[in-house]
Amino acid sequence: MTTRQKKILFVHDDNPADPLSSFINQDLLFLRQWYQVEVLSLYPYKHAHLGAFISPKVWKAVASCDAVFSWFGWNAPAVIMAGMLGKPSVVIAGGADVTAVPEIGYGIGREGIKSRLTASLLYSGYRHAKRVLLFSEASRKDFIKLPGVDSEKGETLYLGIDTGHFTPAGVKQQQVLTVSYISESALRRKGLLTFVAAANTLPDVKFRIGGLVNQQSALDKLLSQAPPNVEFLGYLNDRQLLEEYRQASAYVQLSHHEGFGLAIAEAMACEAVPVVTERGSIPEVVGDTGLYVPLDDPAAAGEAIRRALESVGALGRDARERIVTRFPLAAREERIRAIMEELIP
Repeated sequence: MTTRQKKILFVHDDNPADPLSSFINQDLLFLRQWYQVEVLSLYPYKHAHLGAFISPKVWKAVASCDAVFSWFGWNAPAVIMAGMLGKPSVVIAGGADVTAVPEIGYGIGREGIKSRLTASLLYSGYRHAKRVLLFSEASRKDFIKLPGVDSEKGETLYLGIDTGHFTPAGVKQQQVLTVSYISESALRRKGLLTFVAAANTLPDVKFRIGGLVNQQSALDKLLSQAPPNVEFLGYLNDRQLLEEYRQASAYVQLSHHEGFGLAIAEAMACEAVPVVTERGSIPEVVGDTGLYVPLDDPAAAGEAIRRALESVGALGRDARERIVTRFPLAAREERIRAIMEELIP
């Protein structure tokens, strides 16, 4: 059987009515170059839901493929099914599916019977997988701490950035950007409350927040605390997002945790200076090309943003060079192909 005749079941848990997240879609495009690919969303069974095990559709899809490629460990039922049927699987992981940040109620290992069952299925999925590809070294270190997993299966494989698309253009504006969905959990996890509070320290600078509003209550809280120089942009399509990156002099991510920090990397590729916290994978992405601030400290964030605006030229170029050098798309593509050819020669 040739590579093209082999079939990959590509599993995700995004709503099938919506476009796939860009980073998930990129791996799908890679696989479609080499294999037949069937795409299956476990959206109705999110977070390792037992209901997937009684779905004939899921069993049929797994049984008809040569291998499973799963984006996020939450799709454990499909990975477990593959193991039961003697089929190899690859899991991409690195966010809430491998880590726990209890102070903000994020990640695995929460209290309650349902949460313990979800965690148990998640760990079982990792044990059935042939490879678990973590999108940062910080995530890999979290993965190998999970109970019963084989640390040898875990491998760091960074997300790739299309630096031919994410490029600087035009004159930078005296404005600051952060990108995040707006929800109750994101208020602290993504540092949105700190971002709007920092805007009070720089009233003459435009602070811009891009991202879909998932919960109106969260937006209301931000609006109640945001000074006039904060603008809420809502959902940004690809063209709008690129334009925002290109205009921003500083990109700010004041997160309590990031599994990779894709928006940080994309903005850096457009020569925005990163102002960030030293949490999770963020230092791996930013290195010495940005400014670090403590958690939940609007005054320190405001001062770092001021310094970033003053040094945007040289530091912005350094930021782009780091992304070009360390996170090329080709490196991710080549490694995924090598792994798949090893698993289904």
